[in-house]
Amino acid sequence: DIDLDIKIRLIVYKQFEKHVLLHLDEMLFTANDILIKANVLPDIRSTQPRRATGKKPASEVVNATETGSTQARPTQGRQHPPNTRAQQNSNEKPISDKAMEVQFSTLQSLLSAAGNLQAQSVYIQSDPNQPALEHGALFDWLNNIQAQQLETSVDGVTPKPVTVRQQIFDLIDQAGTSDPNNRLQKVDDSVINIVDMIFEFILDQDIASPLAALIGRLQIPILKVAIHDQAFFDSHKHPARRLLNEMAQASLGWDESSDYENDPLYKKVLQIVHTILDTVNPDLELFTRLEKDFHNYLDNETRRSDRLAERTADAEEGKARIEASKKVILQIIRDRIHGKQLPEVVINLINDAWSKVLLQITTRHGRDSDQWREALATIDDLIWSVQMHTGTEARKRWTALIPSLLDRLNDGLKTIAHSPAETEATLNALWDIHSKMLQHKGEHNPVATVKVDLTIEQESLPVNPLIKRQVPPERIRELRQQVSSFKEGDWFEFTLANHKTISCRLIRKIRANHSFVFTNRYGAIAKAIPKDQLALYIHDKKARQLNSGPLIDRALQAIMTRLRNSLP
Repeated sequence: DIDLDIKIRLIVYKQFEKHVLLHLDEMLFTANDILIKANVLPDIRSTQPRRATGKKPASEVVNATETGSTQARPTQGRQHPPNTRAQQNSNEKPISDKAMEVQFSTLQSLLSAAGNLQAQSVYIQSDPNQPALEHGALFDWLNNIQAQQLETSVDGVTPKPVTVRQQIFDLIDQAGTSDPNNRLQKVDDSVINIVDMIFEFILDQDIASPLAALIGRLQIPILKVAIHDQAFFDSHKHPARRLLNEMAQASLGWDESSDYENDPLYKKVLQIVHTILDTVNPDLELFTRLEKDFHNYLDNETRRSDRLAERTADAEEGKARIEASKKVILQIIRDRIHGKQLPEVVINLINDAWSKVLLQITTRHGRDSDQWREALATIDDLIWSVQMHTGTEARKRWTALIPSLLDRLNDGLKTIAHSPAETEATLNALWDIHSKMLQHKGEHNPVATVKVDLTIEQESLPVNPLIKRQVPPERIRELRQQVSSFKEGDWFEFTLANHKTISCRLIRKIRANHSFVFTNRYGAIAKAIPKDQLALYIHDKKARQLNSGPLIDRALQAIMTRLRNSLP
């Protein structure tokens, strides 16, 4: 024996529990699998511990919860509380007991480890074989707490998290702490504690106040379900958990307006919340039905918005490609005519009408097509045809080229529906130019020309917003990496100049101009932002990515982290 101070001994015990006992279940499951493979009691099943004398059987507990003296709201068909783990959606695979025990036992162990560092609570059962507060009485108290919560709630205002555990302790004080029948079962205390922390987490998330207020009203009904069915904490398929996750996901992109009460999503969530609150003891069957109904509603809404969002993104991508193609065409034309002596009609034709021909070919056929190469060859032939050539071979080529050149120009202008009158005037002008040049015997061009100087027309490159703001290079790299990691479907919140915020979904990352297209929840265009401009918004905290993972998963992960960090 080692003589240690009680505080040190507690710390040693907690460290042992944290690093050894929390992993004991995994070892036991592995050992159990080995024994099963060795055919050692392969069919043995775990059994519930015998109830202490004086405790009511489960059936009586169920009946007691249905006949509680105080109800939160008028009932509309009372529901029987669910069996602990037996009742599952018939369309789902059974939830793994092993996975559930490991996960929920971990939460319980962490709570126990954190709680045992303090004095033993007089409100909690100290020995599982001793009497404790029955679920009938507990549910009566929960109904009272829910009724008080609804009386003080204000529509559209996010409620403060309800600490149900402390309110239960207050009720135990009133009933008398000396009576062991008034003490919470340990497992019930764990469930109440975890649900308290889940809703504390929920009400601190990116959920608009009116929807958060509705979701907050579900704390007591969710607690009732979790008390009877701890699978809520472990199974992603649990209907109550899925419903909360889908409500939170639907709230992304929902911007509060002055007329939010008439918003279809708000009305749908309100209807579901009232249905749950109007049921004294909501069970898995009710949550399964409501989750399916809400999922179908969201599916219909999502299909409509996704179709519009896809069209919106396609339109923006089309614009981006056209603008990128225009820049390429402009540069190609500048490379060919800059510094040359050309007739004004040729300069105008190439810069205006023929650039449109090139753009149409790019859109329809691409820049790797034969049509594209032929269109560029036409420009080169046109430029060559209006310059003086003295050699015999050159003049032979000249004579053979001009008729086919004019035909190609005419055909190209028809593809863009160029004005027939302007086409005729342009081709007549070119014919006159070529006729004068063919008849001219000298070395100098008889046609009036202009030296093309596009130096002053060169577009200055736009100043990068990150460099203009003098953001350090290392920070620029970090921001660009962060922006590149954003995925289509992610939700963001932007702060506008008037300090109002809007929520948008990233629907398309466009490569042609390195921009990001965002839509609202209906699929309409909200923003199209260049990549570095978005990076600057992130740097200035004018844009932030919203958490869009399953809400309850994130809540439980945060609780696990919080509890682990509270240990020595």
